[in-house]
Amino acid sequence: MTKTILPAALLAILLLLACAPAATTADKSCPEGFDYVVEYNLFFGLDDSAGNRVSEPEWQAFLEDTITPRFPAGLTVIDVKGQWQEPDGGIQRENTILVLGLLDPPGGDGLRLINEISAEFVSRFNQDPVFRVINEVCAGLSG
Repeated sequence: MTKTILPAALLAILLLLACAPAATTADKSCPEGFDYVVEYNLFFGLDDSAGNRVSEPEWQAFLEDTITPRFPAGLTVIDVKGQWQEPDGGIQRENTILVLGLLDPPGGDGLRLINEISAEFVSRFNQDPVFRVINEVCAGLSG
């Protein structure tokens, strides 16, 4: 994943976030049945500039031994297609995996945990750092 994905991905995420109301630090009250938590969105580019790709077995091992232990309450893994425009106008595309995880409480160890995940991804696969988004939200199960 080249470093130019960051501005394009950030813009896309900011546009999505602008459409959704979010809890703020000043207002930590949530509706009944919801808890105030931190949502972490981690974008893992699977291709490097040399054309190497993180394989499915490699990704599954990384998910099992590095990511899952840091999100014990569960997480969601989504295959996405990232793209961004290079300064010369060319469009670059990359296979990407988005991991969504919730941790409680806000102000806990979450940032340290996602920094550890990113560092291990870079080290293990010779990739760019993981693009990360952090939101404080209300979350809960219906039913």
